[in-house]
Amino acid sequence: MIPQSRPSGAEPVWPSHPYEAGEGTTARAGRGQAEATQGASLPAPSTRERVELTEREQKILAVLEQTYPGWRIHQFGRWWWATKTTPPTGIERSLGVIHQIARPDLVQLGQALSKQHGILTGIRSG
Repeated sequence: MIPQSRPSGAEPVWPSHPYEAGEGTTARAGRGQAEATQGASLPAPSTRERVELTEREQKILAVLEQTYPGWRIHQFGRWWWATKTTPPTGIERSLGVIHQIARPDLVQLGQALSKQHGILTGIRSG
């Protein structure tokens, strides 16, 4: 996603929420970080309605919440979001930790959280 126009040398101005960026854009992971959706398009704002969870999704969600207590997991429209409860430090960001992840389903979100967990575990043990 390209930040809104800015004067030369000024910090980028990011939308306060991914839907403010407009249809077909991608979410940001945080200023200066990789995009949270890695190029996937967000749904149009009209898909914000609450989607009822299947039994399988409820089970996956419970496992993710128990496995990754440092992340707040929620659904926004048809997308699943995980937000790190504490923003990543400068060192964590430089190693690839992102503050927010968006994926179209819980399985993909779990895969992304696993990758983030691996980075964080490596930082703490190293």
